[in-house]
Amino acid sequence: MAYFYINRNAQEDGYHEVHNDNNNCSHPPLTENRVRLGIYNTCSEAIAAARKANPGLLIDGCYYCTNCNTR
Repeated sequence: MAYFYINRNAQEDGYHEVHNDNNNCSHPPLTENRVRLGIYNTCSEAIAAARKANPGLLIDGCYYCTNCNTR
């Protein structure tokens, strides 16, 4: 299980990235731009929760720390 958060700011392509806090991401957002998602078994679960909570946003997993991309 790991703790996940989403970047409040979208990337240039419009996607908000979900990050795994346990993996020491090499490209994390600033602390003030992190929105807590909680603890999940997988990044896919965290992304699904983020999409459910934010239906109007494009959301995917960070390439560097989540090891999943669900676009």
